[in-house]
Amino acid sequence: MDKNKLIVNLNLPVASIKSVSNEYFGKQIIDNYRYMENLQDEAVQQWVKAQSEHTNNILNQIPWRSHFLNRMLELDAAIPSKLTSVVRLANGNIFYLKQKAQDNAWKLYLRDDMNSDEVLLVDPEKWSQETGKPHSIYSFKPSWDGKYLAYGISANGTEESFHYVMEIKTLKDIAQPIWGADWGVDWLPDSRSFFYSRRQEMKVGMAAVEKFQSREVYLHKIGSENDQDEIILGRAMMPLVVLSPTGNPFLLTAPGSDYAVALIMYGVQKEIEIYTTCLGLSSRQTTGKSG
Repeated sequence: MDKNKLIVNLNLPVASIKSVSNEYFGKQIIDNYRYMENLQDEAVQQWVKAQSEHTNNILNQIPWRSHFLNRMLELDAAIPSKLTSVVRLANGNIFYLKQKAQDNAWKLYLRDDMNSDEVLLVDPEKWSQETGKPHSIYSFKPSWDGKYLAYGISANGTEESFHYVMEIKTLKDIAQPIWGADWGVDWLPDSRSFFYSRRQEMKVGMAAVEKFQSREVYLHKIGSENDQDEIILGRAMMPLVVLSPTGNPFLLTAPGSDYAVALIMYGVQKEIEIYTTCLGLSSRQTTGKSG
C-alpha cells in the first residue's frame, strides 16, 4: 500500500435509537441516545469498542503518525512540570496544582510566599493506590485566613466527589469527608465555616434522572459533625426564592462583606437567578432578586 494514501472506511458503527421523551417548559424533547449514559449497558460497550476500533484503523494509516506522536510525547516529557489553578490569598499564601512529567495526576501544593519552599498538600495517588482506581483533585479552596483547606477528590474521572477539610498547619484532615458536595465550597468571612451545594441521596425506586436534582445548600462549621450541617437554601425554605428540582443553587461570599450572593442555575440555560442576603439573617430571609 502507498504509505501516502489514506484508505477511509466509511462503514461507521451505528448506534441504536431508543427514544425517550420529556417535557421541558411546555415542549416535548426527544432524546434518542439517553441509554448511552449507562456505560454498563452491553450494547453501549459494544458500540464504544467498535468506534474505538474504527478510529484506530483510520489513525494508524496516517503517514508518519507514529513518528509524530513519539516526538510529541518526547517534547511533553521534557517539560519538568506544569502549573494551573493558582490561588493567592491576602496573606501571601499561594496554592496551586502542579503536575510533574512523571506524575499521573495533578497534585496540590502551597508556598507561604514567592520565596518559600513548596509544600505538598494533597496527592490523589494515595487514593489511587488504596482503591486501584484513578483519582484526581476535583476542586479546592483555602479558607480566607489560610488556616484550613477544603478539597474534593473524585474517582474515575467522574463529577462525583467527596470533600475533605485539612488543617494546613498539621497537614491533617480534621473531619469525615462530606458526601455529595461535588462543586466545591465557599468559605464564610470567619474562615471557620463554609457553604456547599449537595445533591440528594438516591433512594430505592427513584429514577436515574433524579440523581442530580433537588440540590440544596448546606452550612458546615469546622469542628462539627457532617450530620449537623444546616440547610441554608433549599426548596420551600424562603418565601421569595422558588427553587425547582432542576435548579442548582450556590451561595457565594467575599472576605470583609456582610452579604452573600445566591445563584440558581438551570443546566445549560442562559438565564440564572441572583439573590442577595445578609449573612446575619436567618435561612428563611432574603433581601432581593435579580433575574
